Amino acid sequence: MNSSYPLIKDDGSSLLVPMPQDTTKTKYVEWVKQLPPNERPTWLGLPDNAEKVLLISEGSKFAVDLLKCDQSDESTLVIGK
Repeated sequence: MNSSYPLIKDDGSSLLVPMPQDTTKTKYVEWVKQLPPNERPTWLGLPDNAEKVLLISEGSKFAVDLLKCDQSDESTLVIGK
């Protein structure tokens, strides 16, 4: 295995994440801790706007659920006193 091969190459920020060099648990944990705290969706092969698409999908589902609630029998809903 070529240890200099970048495990993750982020073209947007020119960040290269190399393969871990050691095989011990301690060294691997150190390598993980050195990873950036916020990774882009492109690291997983997703498009850059993946988070936006997810939020739109969740918002659409919420709107559908809200409409279902609005169309239900209002006499069965209990509203706080």
